[in-house]
Amino acid sequence: MRRLIAILVLAACAVQARPKSLFYLGRDAAGVQSFLDHADRVDILVPTWYNVDAAGVVTGQANATVMEAAQQHRVPVMPIVVNP
Repeated sequence: MRRLIAILVLAACAVQARPKSLFYLGRDAAGVQSFLDHADRVDILVPTWYNVDAAGVVTGQANATVMEAAQQHRVPVMPIVVNP
């Protein structure tokens, strides 16, 4: 019986310690659709919608459809700034 309890405790710990899935998302339609199709399996959304130029000016904007889906699925969004 103790062995069974130990196995169950280890299994519960393994489930809680599962790695986080990051979804890096650009602007392309295929990537957006992939996120929309799999949002329930994404832990953190990392969009690359923003760029910075040589003068340090940041441009870009969020995709409203993606942001709505992220909110509905409670997916945190951590945008990154790309220097192309």
